[in-house]
Amino acid sequence: MGPVPIREFVAVAGGEARLPCNIAIPKEPDIISLILWYREAPKSPIYTLDFRKGLPDDAKHFPGKSLTGRAHFETNEYPPTLKINPTYVEDEGVYKCRIEYRRSRTVTRPVKLVIIGKYNLIVSCRA
Repeated sequence: MGPVPIREFVAVAGGEARLPCNIAIPKEPDIISLILWYREAPKSPIYTLDFRKGLPDDAKHFPGKSLTGRAHFETNEYPPTLKINPTYVEDEGVYKCRIEYRRSRTVTRPVKLVIIGKYNLIVSCRA
């Protein structure tokens, strides 16, 4: 059995990217403590959603410096989605959504974001 392919999502530079994360609870009863988003090498999260104090509607959102003012994790959608708007070419890469449950094992779900430029310029030089 080979590696599971990473799902790709495409966004236009300057537009909105939508990166889904399946947060289904593996074993009932359980609840989510944290959802952390990482990009490329997981040094520190680029977005954190903290459910540890209160109800899911009271979860605290903490975008990292690179996403401040550009990102929000929508938990009221199915599947829940990290929205990045506007997107930059530098946003392209592999993102990992890590879900930490109170009792169940932590689950990490990777997705790949591909950014397409707004304009495609074709230059042809004929001598």
